[in-house]
Amino acid sequence: MAAHSKYGGSVIGRVIACPGSVALCDTVPAKGSSSYAEEGTLAHGFAEYALKHGDRTIHDYIGSTLDAKPGAKPLTEEMANAIQVYLDAVWAEFDKTKDAGIYVEKGFELEIESAEAGEVFGTNDAMVYHPSTGRLAVFDYKHGVGVSVTAEDNAQLKFYAAGAVFANDWQVNELILTIVQPRARDVDELGAVREWPFDMVELLEFKAEVTKAIMEAKDAATKIDLGPPNSLSALQCGSHCRWCDAAPVCPAKQAQALEPFEGVQTVEGLTVGDLPDPKDLVPARLSKIVAGLSVLNAYANQCQEYLEALLMQGIEVPGWKVVEKIGRAKWITDEQAIAGNLEILFGLDEDLIRPRKLTTITEVEKLLKGAGASKAEIDDFKLANTLKESSGLTVAPEGDRRPAVNAAEKAFGDVQT
Repeated sequence: MAAHSKYGGSVIGRVIACPGSVALCDTVPAKGSSSYAEEGTLAHGFAEYALKHGDRTIHDYIGSTLDAKPGAKPLTEEMANAIQVYLDAVWAEFDKTKDAGIYVEKGFELEIESAEAGEVFGTNDAMVYHPSTGRLAVFDYKHGVGVSVTAEDNAQLKFYAAGAVFANDWQVNELILTIVQPRARDVDELGAVREWPFDMVELLEFKAEVTKAIMEAKDAATKIDLGPPNSLSALQCGSHCRWCDAAPVCPAKQAQALEPFEGVQTVEGLTVGDLPDPKDLVPARLSKIVAGLSVLNAYANQCQEYLEALLMQGIEVPGWKVVEKIGRAKWITDEQAIAGNLEILFGLDEDLIRPRKLTTITEVEKLLKGAGASKAEIDDFKLANTLKESSGLTVAPEGDRRPAVNAAEKAFGDVQT
């Protein structure tokens, strides 16, 4: 596996926002790979193979593996459907001119004044350059389902664009940055392919921003103090904390998580009775505490992941230990054979053993796409057979996209006076 730059594309947004995080991350063990990350790596591998071999469809490879190693996972239909969206976007860009060139998983190194040679590098998923027009399209494929990624002002994409422009001798007149995320939860709203035009002047400004951030990160590294009070300069909290390995030991993150609960002198031995009654809190204070819960919960989850990582490396943590997971019985015989035996030996109806049910709307959409149905046909089918209605009222932060509802009017709007 290729090494990752501590100032690379996947972390450059965090480095810019929080230069001190670089030095702090060097003090903690790196997180292990997750099943989601491994799935994403596999999807990128299949996409890379298809593009490098000039294949415009990936579905012919369903059931195949990237190598012959024991345990190698095959390409599934679900993964192929997602990858195909990415391939279609890249090839559609390629077809815009007759002299287009496609570059897949091409590595680059950025020369940054505040960094040493070979310290800032990365790899682009795919690029398409048109010499006749000077148009350069940079693609980043996201296989994940969870957090939706926008192309607009995306630091990772801008980093890849810098690598594409400054590491190649190309005359670039038009720069297009594209995120392809077919499995995002809000794909119906935002679309799977999200483009953002990036001005070359802004690209130069971004490179200067990276230079400044790396300089500040290196300066912070000389001031790190791992003893009490475990402080580190140049730390800033934000959305980037979600992906930071050092979040569980970050003093700024700790302060942010506990700030809404100021006034509580100690957490050790704390009980509900030690806290103020919610009825005694003014609305402003109540709002602040509830808003702080999301930060505190996220921080607690990061602490748990960090604790588990320490234990898995053999480091003792008071009050915790590593144990075998509780065993669960599972079928080891062919499903159809089990159903047949139960039906013959015990007279059980197969529909009771293996009940049939209509699959989810999301799964039906995937099946329709795989069958070649157009978006218009799928939308018409959903319009005729589905209904999207709210299950009731809920509470959300003020920044939520949904319009505010007057709960009292909603509850008593039909009451005649």
